[in-house]
Order: sequence, then structure tokens, then C-alpha cells
Amino acid sequence: MIHSRKPSMSFVPAVLFLWCLAGEALAQGLQFIPLPPPASARDLLYNPIGNKLYTANTPELGMPPAESVTIIDGATNSIVVTLDVAAGPRDFCLNTQENKVYVANYFADSVTVIDGATNQVAAVVPVGDGPRALCYNSQDNRVYCANEFSANVTVIDGTSNAVLATVPVGSTPRVICYNPTSNKVYCPNAGSQSLSVISGATNTVVATIPVGNVPRGILFNPQGNKVYCSNYGSDTVTVVDGATNAVLATVPVGDGPTAMGFNPIGNKVYVSNVGAPGPGTPVACTVSVIGGATNTVLATLPAGDEPTAFAFSASDSRMYWVNEWSHTLAAVDAATDVQVLLLSLGTGLVQPVDLAVNTVNGRIYTANRQTYDIGVLDTGPTTTGTPFCFGDGSGTGCPCGNNAAAGARTGCLNSLGQGARIAASGAASIAADSLVLAGSGMPNSSALYFQGTAQVGSGAGSAFGDGLRCASTAVVRLGTKLNAAGASAYPQSGEPSVSVRGAASAGATRHYQIWYRNAAAFCAPATFNLSNGLSIAWAP
Repeated sequence: MIHSRKPSMSFVPAVLFLWCLAGEALAQGLQFIPLPPPASARDLLYNPIGNKLYTANTPELGMPPAESVTIIDGATNSIVVTLDVAAGPRDFCLNTQENKVYVANYFADSVTVIDGATNQVAAVVPVGDGPRALCYNSQDNRVYCANEFSANVTVIDGTSNAVLATVPVGSTPRVICYNPTSNKVYCPNAGSQSLSVISGATNTVVATIPVGNVPRGILFNPQGNKVYCSNYGSDTVTVVDGATNAVLATVPVGDGPTAMGFNPIGNKVYVSNVGAPGPGTPVACTVSVIGGATNTVLATLPAGDEPTAFAFSASDSRMYWVNEWSHTLAAVDAATDVQVLLLSLGTGLVQPVDLAVNTVNGRIYTANRQTYDIGVLDTGPTTTGTPFCFGDGSGTGCPCGNNAAAGARTGCLNSLGQGARIAASGAASIAADSLVLAGSGMPNSSALYFQGTAQVGSGAGSAFGDGLRCASTAVVRLGTKLNAAGASAYPQSGEPSVSVRGAASAGATRHYQIWYRNAAAFCAPATFNLSNGLSIAWAP
């Protein structure tokens, strides 16, 4: 069941102005999913396998113990089940090979393993003292847990749930991330001003890199194989080469950098500058935008009070974040960084602390601490061009009966249980080409964006690999990208525009598709799949 709540009008002029900019999104409506009291969400995870949202719930001060994980149906917004877990659920990660969800129990020194198919607890794994953060190694099927107080990382086998190793790192590890390109795990040590690099193959520390004071955030950028570490006490971001472990740059940003997010459109990294944490200090924070190619700050964006978490949405080509103490959801255009949304989530009790994107239907979710609910924003499609050749059985059937749901407007289902979607934003104009092709719903693998001059099978497509070939004739390979969070885009900063790379001419219609690797044993012997097709008519 979902409820509507009237947005707060405590800052009417700014909100009214931005409502005009974001009328399309707001017309779809902001709704709220109440959680079973006294569950108060602090972390979110979207699982595209089965289209589910997971919320890690901890009680507020003065409330009875109620640590739990709530599972929400991504299609209906209805609660599937709420599972009791151990004390202090703090962070999630998803095992895409086994369809398992892991949650770190901070006060219980354990990790709960949830079966993504049955929605039941499959195991509880003892780990170190103060498990704070998790990441998944898709190459070796392992899960890594950073333990804040025991200064180590627990390695868990993704199939057996057994502990494979306990890796000593520096003092106070609180965040962690995985680099699939180099098969490495990165763990900043807030108490020792260093970054531990763990080999995914050997589970040993292969490098310890000096960084700034109090490193708080970590992020992998698949475009260029770089890792970013935000240094809260130094007001800098350290950029590390993912292949050599060398420090490439130390980028000055704003006051107190913490959370980070990656935008595949333009190859940009967003950094929240929060100053001293807490309500009212400062009233207005900033977001630094770092160019992934240049390692320099491209823009400094105004933000609300303590921007806490970021998420990129391929469905509308926007970068979203939540402002915890000003109780708002903000978004900028991913290509231009112009703000297109500032939406109040309600009264001062809301305190949004995390967000997630549903890659199937484009919904944006916010974890609202003190109102005990999940905010849901239906963004709706904002694409350029005409999609065709869907893997839902409306044209040619998918090769293994792996049809997407009717009306999904994606390619055939992949091993994640979802179809890939290609969409576009910007102007398809030869004179002023700002077109960006964005893909979503894919594994974190390589993705080839290509162009053709004809539709296969009059737009119905033909079986190819695990999916359908939709575009053909005079094929041009636009570019190959590495997906992050199942998404990527073409072109990036410094790359030829779509019209230039594809030699498009005014008045011509071209057809676009994504051919991506899906290595899991799933359907046909070929280990690849494709998105839907997208036709675009080029203006002068």
C-alpha cells in the first residue's frame, strides 16, 4: 500500500521555481510506502533479479528493538516480507551469480545472507568487530566485509557462505568497493590515512596507498579504470590508477568530502561536501563534479544540508542525491549538470539517508529515517527517439523463451532476470548534436553501442545469442563501454558525437542497439545479449 503526502512548503520560492523545471517528474507523483513500525530505513539496495527493493531497518532512539530487512516488490510497491535480522543492519551488497543479498549487522558482528528467490534468511555468517560495509567480487564469487573495530576484512564464499579469509588492513575501515577490471578490492582506513588494496584472486593486501586525512568514501570508475577516495579531513579526493596502484592526482574539493557517485554520461564523479555533519552545519553544502578524464573539478553545484547519497538514473539521464537535513531529493541533468529537480520529501522529520534506482521502471526510492517510510518518485520516460524490437514476445520470440514482461520495452531477459534498455536524451541535430545514448539493465560487463541503417525483420528482430538483433546494414561501432551498476552511455567527454561517429546526415533515420556480454550460463551457448532497438531521425 502506498500513500501520498503533501510536500512541505517551508521554502516555497525555491521549490515553486524548481517545480516548473521538473513538472514532468512531479506529475508522475511522489508517494510513500509505510514500513512496519518501528522500522526506520537507513540503507537501500535494488535487486534487478526479480525487481525487488531491500531496506535495512534500525529503530530510532527510544523505540523498541526492531532490526529488520523489508523486501518490497518493485512493480507494485507492496511489501513482500519483513525479515528479522541481528542488531545494526548497516549496508547491503548483491551477489548477482547466486541471487543472494547480504546485510552487515554492525552491532552483532555478523552478515545475514538472504536468498533472493525465496525471500528467506539463508545463513548468518560471523565476521569481525563492527561490520560496516560490503562489496561483491563478481569474478571470484566472493563477498568482502569491512570490519571497523577489528581493522580487517572478512572474505565470504558466494556459494557456500563459508569464511575464506580474514585480511588485516589499517585502522577503522568503514567503506569498501570492488574493481572488476583489475580484480581488486579497495578499503580506506579512516584511522590510518591509507587505502588498502586487496587482490581478489589471493585475498592478500598487495598495496597500501597513503591518502588524505580521514578517508570516508570510495568509488570505482570503469571508464579509465580509476578509483576515487574522498578525504574528509583534507578536503581532497585521491585518484588512484586501478592497474598500477599509483596516485594519479589529489583533487581539492569542498569542505568535508564524503559520499560519491559516478555518472557514465560525461564520465563524471560527484562528491558531497558536507562540512561538519549534523543539522544546520552548514545550511547549504556543495557537490563537486570531477572529470574522469581530467582529474579536475569541472563544476561546484549548490546542494542542500548534507547531501548523503548519489544515484544515476539511465531512464531519465539524471544524477540524483538526497539532502539529509534539508529533507529534499535533488537531481541534475547528467549531461549539463543543470539542476532539474529539488523536491521536498515532507517535514523536518523525514531525514532521507539513502536512495536507489529501479532500473526496470525508473522509480527513485529514498530511505526516510524518522517518518518510517520509503519515498517513491515515478519519473516516467524522457527519451529521444522511438524504441522498437522488444524482447517481450510482441515481435520475434526470445531464443530460450526468456521473454521480458509484456510492455517492458527492453531486450530479452538476461541472467539477472531483466532486459537491457537503450534510451537517448539530448538533441539529434547535425548542427547541434547533444545526443547521448544510455543503456541500463545489464551486468557489469562490456557493452558495444552500434548503429545500423535498417531494422531487422521490419522491426521485429531476429534471434541472436540470448537476445534479438534489431539493427543491421552498414553497421558502425560507436564505442565499447564497461557498465557500472548495470549502466553505461555513449558518448563520453572527449569522444566523437553520435552523428560524427556514425556519419549521420540530416533527414536520415538511424537505428541503435547495445550488444553486451553476459558470461553466466543462462540461455544459448553464446555469452551475449542485446538491448531493444532505438530509431532516431536526424534533424539538420
